[in-house]
Amino acid sequence: MYLHGRFLLTDDRIPYNHKGGVFGRINPKNPVDLKCGKYGAWEIATQVSYLDLNDIARQTGTGPGRTMTNISAALNWHINSNAKMHFEAINTSLDDRVFGSSTVNTYASMVQFDF
Repeated sequence: MYLHGRFLLTDDRIPYNHKGGVFGRINPKNPVDLKCGKYGAWEIATQVSYLDLNDIARQTGTGPGRTMTNISAALNWHINSNAKMHFEAINTSLDDRVFGSSTVNTYASMVQFDF
C-alpha cells in the first residue's frame, strides 16, 4: 500500500498532464527575489507506505515474515522553475515476529537543479 499527498502553501499550482497521466514541474508565480519580497513556491508533502513480507517469507521458507511501515513528511521550496530545496523526515518501522520490532528515523535534504 502506498499513499502520497502534496499541498502548495503559496498561490501556485501543480500542473497535471491528463494525456500522459503525470504531474509536471512547479513554476512559481513569484520566483525568489529577496529585494522584491518574492519567496518562490512552498509545498508540504507526506507519504505512507506499508509492505507485507509475510507471503514472500512463507514462499521462500525463510520464516514467518515481516511487515514494514514508512511515514514521511517533507517541505519543498521551489526557488524557481529550475531549482528547489527538499527537506524530509522519514520514520521506518519493521515488525519481525522472530527478532522483534525496530525503528529508524532518517532526515534528508537535497538541492536540485533541473535544466
